[in-house]
Amino acid sequence: MLRNQRKDGQLFWNQLSVTPVGDGGGNITHFIGILEDITALRERTAQLEHQVTHDPLTGVANRTLLRDRMEHAIHAAHRTGGNVAVALLDLNKFKEINDTMGHDAGDQVLRQVAHRLLCAVRDTDTVARLGGDEFVLVLAEQPNLRFTLRMIDRVRQALAQDLRIDGRDISIGASMGVAIYPQDGDNFSALLKAADAAMYTGKGGGPGAVHFYSPDMATSSESRQRMETALREALSGDQLYLKYQPHVCVATGELQGLEALLRWRHPERGELLPADFLPDAEENGLIIPLGRRVLEDVCATLSHLSATGHGGVPISINASSREYIQRDYLPHIERRMKHYAIPLERLEIDLKESQLMNNPERAQRLAHSMQHLGVGLNIDEFGAGASNLACLGGMAVRRLKMHGGPHGALTKIMLEIGHNLNVKVVATCVETESQFAYLAANGCSSMQGYYVSQPLAQPELEHWLARR
Repeated sequence: MLRNQRKDGQLFWNQLSVTPVGDGGGNITHFIGILEDITALRERTAQLEHQVTHDPLTGVANRTLLRDRMEHAIHAAHRTGGNVAVALLDLNKFKEINDTMGHDAGDQVLRQVAHRLLCAVRDTDTVARLGGDEFVLVLAEQPNLRFTLRMIDRVRQALAQDLRIDGRDISIGASMGVAIYPQDGDNFSALLKAADAAMYTGKGGGPGAVHFYSPDMATSSESRQRMETALREALSGDQLYLKYQPHVCVATGELQGLEALLRWRHPERGELLPADFLPDAEENGLIIPLGRRVLEDVCATLSHLSATGHGGVPISINASSREYIQRDYLPHIERRMKHYAIPLERLEIDLKESQLMNNPERAQRLAHSMQHLGVGLNIDEFGAGASNLACLGGMAVRRLKMHGGPHGALTKIMLEIGHNLNVKVVATCVETESQFAYLAANGCSSMQGYYVSQPLAQPELEHWLARR
């Protein structure tokens, strides 16, 4: 295989075959050479090799090439007595961006992040994408920890600047876990596992958090795996159940509806609240089957309430963006409600304002679809962050659930917004007589909290309803 030059100066690859030609006496008299241009074949082969070893979306190394580069760096460090740093990055808010802004926006984020990472490291280092929003850096030839810290800080700074996605500035950042060869592991699997454990520890440290691996982090990683296994077992068994918290009219005390609240009867830790396990469910994807389990139980409760003379009471369920962006989210709800012969208007869905407002266009489409179906839309944690009143005004919202305990000027402003939008406001976390009096004086529609009732299991709910 030779590289040659055309008359116009362009380089090309060719394959030369030379065949000797003899006379009748067996003597070689001359040679015949056949020159074949194989430039296109060689380019195609190079493309195929690149596809096998690189991520098709971002162009950085994939897991196959990552393993090869890391093992090469480890062998080189073993010979020289040096170090290798392996950093695992998990992008902050990526799932939320992907869910609310769409997969095209998510792809743009991944491509821009990959480019920034490549610019932040040396040519001798490796940037790889494991899948989803996880990237790995192999920082070879690290003379000391101070040098590694400077490189990690350069990467962190590269991701600290906003990304421009579809005309919007998006803050992304990443949680980062770092493992060092040889003290944290001496092979590909061990170093990647250590960096993963450190990264998950970093998730609790806020945007841009960086954590170096320590042996006690292995326990945390194992704990997450145990949590996922236990949650899967809970889904297949009878450990998950619902409690219901009423909300009533402030003026009359009349029951307005119930909110379904998920609980986990853990075999070792007792009753767990959603905050104890839903973040893990969001990460590992179990939030989807959890949401369907909740819907099924709520449908059964609605059917039971109808049979016992409380057919007009609606129940609300909470849903995350990972649930409602599923294509069959609303069709599945419609099928299950029809299966139980329950009017769709008796179901309300609580969606967090912050997640909806990440993509106002999608929020409008979802609200329209829910209105068409007859399912009620409640805006949860209203007032917890910035509100898009123009967007809210164009949506068929049944209730605004006011964030936090009702007190002060902020509560009054939120009540006025609700009145102006002609939407009922539910004050949550109402616990005292003085809070109730404040809400009554300022025209709040309904209230929910321990002042009204604690969350009730179904038998307790029936007694509560009977007493009223």
